Amino acid sequence: MTFDVINYTYSGLISIFSMIMGMAYPLVNTAITEIDTKYGGNRMSEKVLSESIYIRFRAILAISIVVSILTPFVLYYLKGISTWMYYWESLQTLVVLLLVLAFMTITDFTLHFSCCFTKLL
Repeated sequence: MTFDVINYTYSGLISIFSMIMGMAYPLVNTAITEIDTKYGGNRMSEKVLSESIYIRFRAILAISIVVSILTPFVLYYLKGISTWMYYWESLQTLVVLLLVLAFMTITDFTLHFSCCFTKLL
């Protein structure tokens, strides 16, 4: 049995992406909801949602969803062209790593935001 770099890398990246979508994204939404319930009103959640960090996170998430949906089709059509398969796999790796970094940044931001709310008023 030979080791197929493309298929194993693709499977690993889909696993990481699924983990972020299944566990991490709901945690961010829960943290934003807790900010609302802790301090009352929508003012603070609207501030969090309008921050550039959150907008960047949503943009990277949307790009990651598109790349994850397109990857199996692109890899199928690039089957004979291994160089382009590696380029596409590198793109998907970069997008997933950016998504992980964006998630870590937004998590740190929401935790800091919920702890330091009184200083912002």
